[in-house]
Amino acid sequence: MNLAGKTTIREMAAVLRSCRYFVGNDSGPMHIAVAAGVVSVGLFGPGEYARFRPWGPAHAVVHLGLTCNPCSQNCLFSEARCIQGISVAQVQDIMTGLLGSPSLSGKAVEDEQA
Repeated sequence: MNLAGKTTIREMAAVLRSCRYFVGNDSGPMHIAVAAGVVSVGLFGPGEYARFRPWGPAHAVVHLGLTCNPCSQNCLFSEARCIQGISVAQVQDIMTGLLGSPSLSGKAVEDEQA
């Protein structure tokens, strides 16, 4: 569901509280979902995943671990490989792991791809 630009922050928080799972980029909605206790997978590109990852049980990070990270939007490449290189399969694997292990906390998936 994509509600980008269609809700107020309060409405977005209400929608997130009703979710069972959340998959999204490093953003305010991700942190609101985590605060609401929603099982969350954060997709991290140029940001500092170790600093801003979702904390607590039943949350995880997908991060490629490129050596240029964190570049904080000053990408060395013509495209942001750090976020565009994240595959659906990686996200599915992490979500499957979360669902099978409720005690999992802050696990990062790092595939060295430069």
